Amino acid sequence: MNQQGDGKHLDDKVAVVTGATRGIGRATARALGRRGASVVLVGRSTAENRNRVLPGTLEEASAELAGEGVEVLAIPADLRSAEDTERVVEVTLAERGRCDILVNNAAFMPSGPILEMPPRRWLAVFRINAVAPLQLIQGFTPRMFERGWGRVLNVSSGAAVVCPPDLFMYGSSKAALDRLTSELHLEAGGRGVSFNAIRVGAVGTEQWQYANQTGILERQGTDSAEPVYDPVAVAEAFTWLILEPSDRSGGVYSFADLIELGSLDPGARIA
Repeated sequence: MNQQGDGKHLDDKVAVVTGATRGIGRATARALGRRGASVVLVGRSTAENRNRVLPGTLEEASAELAGEGVEVLAIPADLRSAEDTERVVEVTLAERGRCDILVNNAAFMPSGPILEMPPRRWLAVFRINAVAPLQLIQGFTPRMFERGWGRVLNVSSGAAVVCPPDLFMYGSSKAALDRLTSELHLEAGGRGVSFNAIRVGAVGTEQWQYANQTGILERQGTDSAEPVYDPVAVAEAFTWLILEPSDRSGGVYSFADLIELGSLDPGARIA
């Protein structure tokens, strides 16, 4: 197995990554797999149920990692469903016996005026962005505590603190995820398991490229001069945080924080 960086490795670890069919999730799964982890890919896009506008399926992501020698398990799941989310825990534990690393990356980002949003959309945003992560944490952390080692990384967003009105729902769900991260550390930290969040900025994922090319970023008011980072570099920063000792816990890190810590290359910009 190809080991990179400072020689730290994850040869005996099982990593579950949600939203792993494309973008940051897929890059993070690949980075963890290259460190030796057995990777569980969770996503909704499959060969039979493709995203209408974005490329990437579970089958393609699995084939990419398997081709690099990574042990892969793919679990199709729609995290809007409590049953599907529970099945992710059940299948992972049945097939791999545990989860050592959980990366809650899947997200739903609708836009629109607050007063015009139907309740079902509010529920879907919070279900995917905040409730499903908690459900997965509740399902996986008991065995982390038993083993005395675990890492939970919640992928948040700068929209948790600053966002256009049209993204209020998304931003508020990410603010809830930030608060969840901090409270989990206070309640359950110090037992070999860390809880951290990263507020991602602009990343050149397939979704960002589509939104940029179609003018969605401009309509949302998010086409700022903020630098756009390479997903691979962001995934390496995620991996750095996962490899840190468990006493680095309870943090909610921005890209600026990661640059200051030396884990995100400020030169890894695509725009």
